[in-house]
Amino acid sequence: HQMLGSEASSESIILEEAEYKLEEITSNIDRIMSDVRKRNRSSRKRDLIHKGMMAGQNEKSVLKMRYLFLYNDVLVCARMSRTSDHASLYLPKWHLPLSDILLPLTHDPPKTVDTIQLRQLKMKIKEIQKLLKEEEANILQDLTKGAVSKRMRGFRKQRMKALKDSLSDKIEEYHVMH
Repeated sequence: HQMLGSEASSESIILEEAEYKLEEITSNIDRIMSDVRKRNRSSRKRDLIHKGMMAGQNEKSVLKMRYLFLYNDVLVCARMSRTSDHASLYLPKWHLPLSDILLPLTHDPPKTVDTIQLRQLKMKIKEIQKLLKEEEANILQDLTKGAVSKRMRGFRKQRMKALKDSLSDKIEEYHVMH
């Protein structure tokens, strides 16, 4: 009877050791697989999936043009800047890993374009274009008169630049809405 008890006891010890070793092996496999997954994620090539332009409003309700770049692992928002040689340069504003993005399950219907707002924007573009032509005529008239002060030339240049910038912004805004 005593022999059977010691055999059962040794079998129990062997079984416990085997379970402990199995847990240890499982833990090591889990750790190795986790390392492999991390290495695969970091060594993956970044692919551009889609890019596009959007308009966003800041705190002062001013529309700002932004460019979104959707990669296989991250979403990047940038603004476009022009270099001295008129090349486009994208300056990143923010980025967000796709793993951090949660999308709602409900689907909102697309917003319709406000035709009144679109017409108002067209009128504003035409108005700015008219002001630009008038300003160009004023500059030509000043040049034909001859003596124009540096201050007046500087003022005219600043006004032309402001009108061109405003026109460019309105045209971009129109394209985004249309």
